[in-house]
Amino acid sequence: MAKDKRLFLGIVIPENLGSKLLMLQEERPDIKWVRQSNLHITLRFLGEQAENVIDIVKQTIRPIKLTPTELVLTQMEFWEPNILSIGIQNNDALNSLKTQLDNALQGKVSMMDENKSFKPHVTVARVKKPVNDVDINELLQKYNQQIEKLSFTCEGYCLYESKNTDDQGRIYEKLICI
Repeated sequence: MAKDKRLFLGIVIPENLGSKLLMLQEERPDIKWVRQSNLHITLRFLGEQAENVIDIVKQTIRPIKLTPTELVLTQMEFWEPNILSIGIQNNDALNSLKTQLDNALQGKVSMMDENKSFKPHVTVARVKKPVNDVDINELLQKYNQQIEKLSFTCEGYCLYESKNTDDQGRIYEKLICI
């Protein structure tokens, strides 16, 4: 019996922007940084799905295109219990894409967090141990000075499979990009 696949739809962070975000990373024992190849903006987490669902998702999303749009990074935030993320400025084209994808997939595949509000962001790190508010605020202030004015032109999105590996941790494999 085939093992279920952990799937999500997301926007790739271009290499040049990923490189700039990598420059934020500093050696800290309390933070596990997301590797550049895993940086993305999640549009829809689909969760664990049977392998045959991949073809259904591909067929469903293939006609849904994104008009190229400029996505602007806003500021780093801390989300309980342990996430450091960078927000994305509100963008009509991105919101429209999200709605189109959700509507197209509705009833065809089960979707996780169906009623969760969409807050586009890039997860950049996970905090490994509890930190106090002062540490977090100092960290956010430091990084936010470096994030100002970062943006990129987004021209599409991908269906990803999230795989857990023994040697590399979690990796995200692109199954199809639109």
